[in-house]
Amino acid sequence: MPVFIHVTLRTETPLFLGGARPQAEWRLSALKGALRFWYRALDPQHAGRPGRAPSREERCFGGTRQGSGQAAFLLRGDFLTLPGQRVRWEAFPVGRFHEGEGRQRRNGLAYLGFPFSMRGNEDRDAIPAGTKLPLQLVVLRTPEDPLLRHALLGSLWLLGTLGSLGMRSRRGFGALSLMSWRIQGAGPHARAWEQDLAALPLLHEAATPEAWMARLREGLAVLQTSWFAPFQEKDEVARQRPQPHLGPRWNAVILRRGFPAEQWPAALNLAGRALQDFRVRRAPDYQDVKDHLSRLRRLVRAPQRASFGLPLTFRYGSLPPEQNQLELVPAGNLLERRWSQARTSSLDRHASPLLLKLVPVGKGLHPLFVRLDGAVPGQFPPAMVRREGQPLQPGVDLLTPFLDEMAHKGVRL
Repeated sequence: MPVFIHVTLRTETPLFLGGARPQAEWRLSALKGALRFWYRALDPQHAGRPGRAPSREERCFGGTRQGSGQAAFLLRGDFLTLPGQRVRWEAFPVGRFHEGEGRQRRNGLAYLGFPFSMRGNEDRDAIPAGTKLPLQLVVLRTPEDPLLRHALLGSLWLLGTLGSLGMRSRRGFGALSLMSWRIQGAGPHARAWEQDLAALPLLHEAATPEAWMARLREGLAVLQTSWFAPFQEKDEVARQRPQPHLGPRWNAVILRRGFPAEQWPAALNLAGRALQDFRVRRAPDYQDVKDHLSRLRRLVRAPQRASFGLPLTFRYGSLPPEQNQLELVPAGNLLERRWSQARTSSLDRHASPLLLKLVPVGKGLHPLFVRLDGAVPGQFPPAMVRREGQPLQPGVDLLTPFLDEMAHKGVRL
């Protein structure tokens, strides 16, 4: 007998999720990819042992290696009849949050959503904030398998608690909340699914940031002590996993200041300004890069701001046009080479393990900053100046100091 998991997710911020067309869609393929991401972040043994197939991940989510086969579950979602109108960036009150003039202007919402105002994104629209997204998982194969039960429920819970979908999902857009879920089925297998589901609390029911964080700790205790072993990675090589995960360095801070749900732009502006103010013109990055472009002193160490993601571009209006810009990129696909012994190749992007999201607490939305464990841009792989080709020395990890600063304004895990 199959087991059905009926889930309701809600968008807390506009969800820019689509395919080749700019029209927003509720895409189940993207959702399945996000579930994989959070399962890998949760289970230190997801990849299994080299040469053995199927791995734990392939048993649950499917794979292409011999013996893997399809996923053990199906996803269903009525994405063609989602209620509500689609929205575009031009409709958001971005200008309301301008502070300062000219090059000194700051705007947290524009800072987080800068790609939406760029050429080529004029017709891109989003599923509005507050939209309920129905979802059904059908477990057809081995519903009695505890690994499958824990993998699906754990990844669903993490996605609805810490995760987002779509464009700029790491910077506040496409935030999802797990509003409700239930099990449908008969027999002892269904009862085991019901018992495990009941062990994970719904965090949107928390009335205060302190209560929200307490519920997060409660759910994590179930995941990391009863269902999966915790990540115990003490050596630097283990911390350089390409997949961000819930290892020793992972942490989270929820800000105490909240906003009514309809004021999500103001909540994102608050979070964006915190990040913008911490990064912009930060010393010594600003002067070090400017000296490099002016040929006064060679840049030898990756700028600290690389921790927030690569590529990273610096521009200086005070310098001549031919030397006023520098772009940093990862220095080769060292992550791939380390883990699969592949040849070094170009790697244009390395996302930061820092996630930003709005979460419902009581009657409002509160900014949440999540720092996952794993490789930090500018450290592994190191950064290099595009077209110069020489890796820079590893930079400083700014993610911990940033969370330390945010902890003065919120509640820390």
